[in-house]
Amino acid sequence: MTNTWIPIVYDSLPYTKAIRSNPWFNFNGKPVLRTVEIHQASKKEGIFYTLAALFLLLALVRASFARYFQNLFAVFFRASMKQKQIREQLLQTPLASLLLNLLFVATAGLYAAFILHHRMETRSGQFNFWLLYGYSVAAVAALYVGKFFLLKMLGWTLRMEQTTDTYIFIVFLCNKVLAIFLLPLLLVAAFASPGLVTIAMTISYVLVIGVFLYRYISSYGYINREVRTSRFHFFLYLCAFEVAPLLLIYKVLLKFV
Repeated sequence: MTNTWIPIVYDSLPYTKAIRSNPWFNFNGKPVLRTVEIHQASKKEGIFYTLAALFLLLALVRASFARYFQNLFAVFFRASMKQKQIREQLLQTPLASLLLNLLFVATAGLYAAFILHHRMETRSGQFNFWLLYGYSVAAVAALYVGKFFLLKMLGWTLRMEQTTDTYIFIVFLCNKVLAIFLLPLLLVAAFASPGLVTIAMTISYVLVIGVFLYRYISSYGYINREVRTSRFHFFLYLCAFEVAPLLLIYKVLLKFV
């Protein structure tokens, strides 16, 4: 008994005809060679979680101390005529003030780390971002803690406690508001395209300069009512105790970190 092979014409099969007539799949088309590139992770998970923690801290303060949050912006934008009364209410909520001060230190440190890290990458290649962030946070914290105790000591020595306390209040008020406004810009600077990063950083520079000018004008207006001083002398104080320490920290970090 011999085996007989019957050839099958696949083109005539209903299955083949159904596949060929399918409008959604090109089964009989010419194969296309596709090259698949391995995804390179950006290694920004740590920055993402850091920003998420900062936004969470801001949300907790906003949810737990809604009245404090409202009064903070009312005093900053001078939206109420009862400035002194609102300021006293802010001083009566030390926990919210402490949390926002911590938010400022962490946010300002991250902002400084972004700037310094970009400068160091363009100059000397890769650098440990988290080490730079730790140094930046420590520098900002040391700067403002030292400024706080120095102003307290000057106020006690010169018997001007009320004046120095008001100046300290204005300084830390501006810091809190600056941190709140910087957070969204840092989010864009961390994950957006290079064009948007440039725009976000430019806006942040304008914002920082604007807040410092506002702090100068507000502080001088109050101090001039309490202690007669010229704008030039007050400007010298700002250069010595506000601008010079920041520039010194910046140069030290660039040189030794």
